Amino acid sequence: STLVAGLVAAGCQYLSDEVVILDPMSHSLLPFGNCLSLKAGGRRALRDIFPELVHARRERIDAQALWRTPVGPMRQPDAPTPVRFIVLPRYVAKAPGMLTPVPRAQVLEVCLAQSYRLDLHGSAGLAALVETVQSSRCFSLVGGDVSEHVALLLALWD
Repeated sequence: STLVAGLVAAGCQYLSDEVVILDPMSHSLLPFGNCLSLKAGGRRALRDIFPELVHARRERIDAQALWRTPVGPMRQPDAPTPVRFIVLPRYVAKAPGMLTPVPRAQVLEVCLAQSYRLDLHGSAGLAALVETVQSSRCFSLVGGDVSEHVALLLALWD
């Protein structure tokens, strides 16, 4: 959520946080906008670059404080978005940011493990996921600074 909020603050459009909907025909992602939910650490890390956090509503979910941050409609795409990159982010405190290519088989394994109700789509759904991963550039993003992560991703997309 922190990385997504940092990317939105840098001018990227917002498709979703934690959940994506893959259109099996076009292999594009469908917008699934909802509020970003940031924990205290993410809120602190983004306070200066994401001014909407000042007005974010604090909630408690499972004894954890969360700040719900609405994403404005201008930041959401109005059409499906083609998948060009798949990035597996991992927060490691105080580690320098590193963006490294990863094998597509590893990315497919992660996507399969996190797919919800893929069984409903049968072999066509699995084929769409495989084709999407095959046609994407796949990376691992590791580090502890959201600004550094955002800069690495923006440089990749340019």
